[in-house]
Amino acid sequence: MTIDINSKTTSTIESKISCLLNQDDIPGLIIGILKNGSLCWSNSYGYSDLTKKSIANQLTLHRIASITKTFTAIAIMQLRDIGSLELDDPLVRHIPDFAAAVPVRGTLEGVTIRRLLTHHSGLTTEHESVMWDVPHWPTHKELLKSLDKIQIVLPQDHQWKYSNLAYALLGHLISQITKTRYTEYVINEILKPLGLTSTVFDRQKSPEADFATGYARPKPNTKKIRLAPYQHLSGFDACGQLISNVKDLSNWVSFFMPTWPENGSTQIISSDSVEEMLKPAYISDDWTTGQALGWRLFRRNNKTYYNHGGGINGFSSNIVFNRPTKIGVIVLSNIWPSTIPYTMAEDVCELVVKDESGNTEPKCKALEHSKRKGYEKYEGNYWAEPGIRIDITLTLNGLLLKAPEERGAYHMHGPSQITPTETSNSFRVTSGRGAGELVRFEILDGNPFSFTLGGFKYIKI
Repeated sequence: MTIDINSKTTSTIESKISCLLNQDDIPGLIIGILKNGSLCWSNSYGYSDLTKKSIANQLTLHRIASITKTFTAIAIMQLRDIGSLELDDPLVRHIPDFAAAVPVRGTLEGVTIRRLLTHHSGLTTEHESVMWDVPHWPTHKELLKSLDKIQIVLPQDHQWKYSNLAYALLGHLISQITKTRYTEYVINEILKPLGLTSTVFDRQKSPEADFATGYARPKPNTKKIRLAPYQHLSGFDACGQLISNVKDLSNWVSFFMPTWPENGSTQIISSDSVEEMLKPAYISDDWTTGQALGWRLFRRNNKTYYNHGGGINGFSSNIVFNRPTKIGVIVLSNIWPSTIPYTMAEDVCELVVKDESGNTEPKCKALEHSKRKGYEKYEGNYWAEPGIRIDITLTLNGLLLKAPEERGAYHMHGPSQITPTETSNSFRVTSGRGAGELVRFEILDGNPFSFTLGGFKYIKI
């Protein structure tokens, strides 16, 4: 399916995907591209079932593994918003039995909800009873009975340390506060309100024909890929049990875009909480990667992307999106381990952002001719002590503050659009240093001769 992506971009995408697929032996893969809140392009490669030679489509279900953690993070934010918890609460405040955990390094009180969300709690990656070669994970009761087996092995905030155990504990926290099973809470408070009707926690909840078949790598000294065992995560469901498809995940990604309240989504948490959730909580020393609440971040070519991948027996997945351009990519594959879904989602998203960003800038309603005539008087060059200059120009979308285009120009209050308020000769700054503040023009003989902004008085020159 191809909608709203130019042929040149599509051709480049296909070339990139072909190159990546040649690097690995993958049974099947489906990729979807999201643009401006809608799934605009998708394609399948290989087979969702090698025996049946079936091909995946937008509705074919795959296990999405750790992408489940982004749903768990939203659930925590919902409970925070209604006052049931604070992000900096120690876990032991809500689950007193967690006091049995062993702080080899760090402290019990340092294991806060925020640090659990951001993989900075110091907890081990897995509970000691978890073994990936055995298709059994501890039940909820087994986990709660073995809290004394949990170890804190790093001081809090010492370094990023991925932890499935941390999100399993967050799932128990959600259950304890809401007095309902974690899965039921997510279904009723997140999946249903957002219309994610195909996303489920158990295979039995959907027709078998809708599922891709998961495969495992060949054993040593063999070449044939194998059927992967199905592991239900049981008491660890909050860290990776969800099953979904490209169609539902495109709606999930659109939820995190800047315009999501306008695209028909039900507001399950406030837009302010979404913004808070996506702000970096930790940044790597080289400033190339970071961790937000539930989501990872990385930077390429001076652009920031959010992502979360997933890997579980038989399935690999990755979601990547760039908020300013409202572009996202979803890749689902039916083999694990494989690096291809992770690399492909990142590379294709960067490619589409680069090729399409010129067409995906926020489109403001052009000013009517009469309003444009009224704004022309504000245009000009302005100067403020101790020697700061700023230009005001009239664009199709309104007035723009920007520094002069000359060497050494000091960018104090621009570039930024300014929008009119109900008060005459008064505008509000939309972004940058002055975001939210007022620009107040002084008028002499019917024309602006100065304006004030952020403690500076700019005089027209």
